Amino acid sequence: MNNRWTMKLVGFLQGRRPYDSWALLLVVVFLFASCSEILSPDITDKSITVNSPVDSLYTGLGVVTFWWEKEDAIEKYEFRITNGSGGNINLVLDTSLIENSLAHAFFQDDVYHWQVRGKNEGSATDWIARDIFIDGTSPDKATAISFNDDTLLVGEIGSLAWYSSDYPLDGAIYPTTDSLYLYRKNDSVTIGAKFYFQENDPRDLPIASTAPSPLNGTGKYYWRVVTIDKAGNRQISDQFHFWVQ
Repeated sequence: MNNRWTMKLVGFLQGRRPYDSWALLLVVVFLFASCSEILSPDITDKSITVNSPVDSLYTGLGVVTFWWEKEDAIEKYEFRITNGSGGNINLVLDTSLIENSLAHAFFQDDVYHWQVRGKNEGSATDWIARDIFIDGTSPDKATAISFNDDTLLVGEIGSLAWYSSDYPLDGAIYPTTDSLYLYRKNDSVTIGAKFYFQENDPRDLPIASTAPSPLNGTGKYYWRVVTIDKAGNRQISDQFHFWVQ
């Protein structure tokens, strides 16, 4: 209520009998409380529905968009991003906004915790909290275990085998997706094939000297591995080679 209306109300009350003034004042207070309740309903039992990102998202450096369902009874949203753990919590972002989405750029590898809640004049929802894993570091190069340099196949059967490094935030044996390129060069023309290996596939490709599928014939063969982690970071191995005679 602005000052002009306040002064009018005070002047009006001063001209009334005491019990009339108190009764009128109670009516005014009741009306204000009722209006406040109508304009700002209780939202403590409401919950924020998050659309993106998914909980425990594993992604690379860059911009991540946070987006949740909009509620009519909510006037604004409080949003926070922190990192660290225990007694060493760092506040990365603390803001209030009217819209139901926000974009934030991440430039450092870490595990981040983010949370959002709705508010109005009289109440607030519970916080909805989730984690996000930011990884901008390329995986280590794949290391050849067999059939690396100058291995000679003569009437043998074996496997191209390599090791893809594990990532400390993931318990999987192979948290990466590998692509193996097997090829040979003939008159400066490279011919070859590509093989995909998912996270839990053994890292080997069986071959035989008589038919190193799908490339037949004797001579020098080359192979390399392209490793991609869950965040989309890529690493290309050194070029390995072997001979078929």
